[in-house]
Amino acid sequence: MLTLIGWKVANKDFLHMTRGNHEAKQVNHIYGFKGEVEAKYKDIGVYEAFSEMFCALPLAYIYNKKVMVCHGGLPSEDSISLKDIREAFRFVEPPEKGMMCDLIWADPTPQNGRSPSKRGASMGFGPDITKKFLDTNGLSIPLVI
Repeated sequence: MLTLIGWKVANKDFLHMTRGNHEAKQVNHIYGFKGEVEAKYKDIGVYEAFSEMFCALPLAYIYNKKVMVCHGGLPSEDSISLKDIREAFRFVEPPEKGMMCDLIWADPTPQNGRSPSKRGASMGFGPDITKKFLDTNGLSIPLVI
């Protein structure tokens, strides 16, 4: 983690980090990050500093005014815009539902519409939801090579 932070500081325009589901205290506790930090540094303050830094990570990035990148997926409400995402207060632990939860947990699915998530958090969203969000917000689908 410290290496990533160093790379970000040295390459602020080239390295981008977004907040994801593993940057939540609950997930860090379950999957061992908290225990690993406490074992290595013998100080809960180091873990708390990481947790505070994770809360400061952006929920999404927009590249070239056309492509949105986030760890999870799209909001579960069609009315949410890029402006809403930009203005969201992110300096908290992710809630169990809502825009922040969706941006770090939602998953794309091949079928249209929204569906319950197989992971138990947020939801799945289909190609029609993606197209509507992109069109509404003036974004495009990146080419994958």
